[in-house]
Amino acid sequence: MEEKIISLLKITEPFHLLPEMVLVEISEYLTKTEFAKDTLIYRQDVTEMTGVSIIASGEYETFFFDASENKRAVTKHHKPYCFGGISIILNRVRALKSAIAKKGTVVYTLPRKEFYELCNAYEDFFHYFTSDFGKNVG
Repeated sequence: MEEKIISLLKITEPFHLLPEMVLVEISEYLTKTEFAKDTLIYRQDVTEMTGVSIIASGEYETFFFDASENKRAVTKHHKPYCFGGISIILNRVRALKSAIAKKGTVVYTLPRKEFYELCNAYEDFFHYFTSDFGKNVG
């Protein structure tokens, strides 16, 4: 099972930037979640991020709720995708976007503490999130 997780990390940005020994180490901190039905897992500016989620299979639908509770800027994400890094780094750990995990989706979550440690230890890893945010804002 660990080899399957490491293979997933090797193809998931920005984890693909990290040495394999680090991937092996962080794989021990990942927790697996499988969603039996469509589930609103993050609500923008409300939900506190406990860590970053890595999609192993299935789909996240991310979006913003407008003032009338309509979905705006809907985006679909599939394997391999890391959700939540920008929220943790730049939004005081509150989700920047809302997200629905579709039925059957499997994710592995890396706790916030370990995520921060990676950001502090690997500059390229940290800059992946900050530069990605800059591209989406500008």
